[in-house]
Amino acid sequence: MDNRRALTAILFLVLAVLRPAAWTETLPDGPAKPVVERMCTACHELTIGTAQRQSREKWAALVEEMIGRGATGSAEEIAAVVDYLAANFGPSPTSPAAGAKINVNRASSEELARAVPLSTSEADAIVKYRQRNPAFKEWREVAAVPGVDAKKIESAKDRIVF
Repeated sequence: MDNRRALTAILFLVLAVLRPAAWTETLPDGPAKPVVERMCTACHELTIGTAQRQSREKWAALVEEMIGRGATGSAEEIAAVVDYLAANFGPSPTSPAAGAKINVNRASSEELARAVPLSTSEADAIVKYRQRNPAFKEWREVAAVPGVDAKKIESAKDRIVF
């Protein structure tokens, strides 16, 4: 019986070491990747969540639900996790909303975050910038807004209208 317990303990230790490494291989690179790995793999495999394609709002609701179940992180980490999941596991490019045009001179922060997709802070930066400056006339002006990832804007330039 003692040998069986020892083997069981060793098996659990091996699984504890190997499983997180396997889970992390499926995640795209990004600044919040380690936070996602830490927060999510404490309770389940990453593939449980990352197989889903959801809007930012749904990811935020799911993360809040996981926090209610015991996931932990600072407010900044939680926001980073939601941003990461929305950017990397948002609606499929084949979904109807994916090809929709967005007017960056009129859209709300939430609409910008969803359509481009941008982090909440990037979308907020665009809205604040346009409130203090003339209307945007081309995507390069939007890409130049401080605090915005220009590559995200460039990748969405065909969906941005003025």
